[in-house]
Formats: sequence, structure tokens, C-alpha cells
Amino acid sequence: MAYAKSEQETVLAFDYEKKVWKAYSTVPKHIRKLMSIGDMRIIESENDKPICV
Repeated sequence: MAYAKSEQETVLAFDYEKKVWKAYSTVPKHIRKLMSIGDMRIIESENDKPICV
């Protein structure tokens, strides 16, 4: 089941030692954008669509 609007979030963190960004999102618009610009691991999906990356 997709996340309710009140439960949706996007978190970005930069790892200074590895010099990489880490992202976590349950916001559909943000998920589509993140999937288009980088390698994302799908944590949850519904009907073959990611709902958490």
C-alpha cells in the first residue's frame, strides 16, 4: 500500500568519508526523479512500481 501523504518523506545525507550522497524516499515524485539520476535500491514496491527507495 502506498504511503499516506502524512507519512511521506525524503532524506538526503552526504557521507564525507566516501564522498557520496545517500537518499531515502517514499515521495512518488522524488522516487521518479531519483531513479532517473542515479542507482537506487528499491526497498518496497506495489504493482511493479517502487514506493520506497
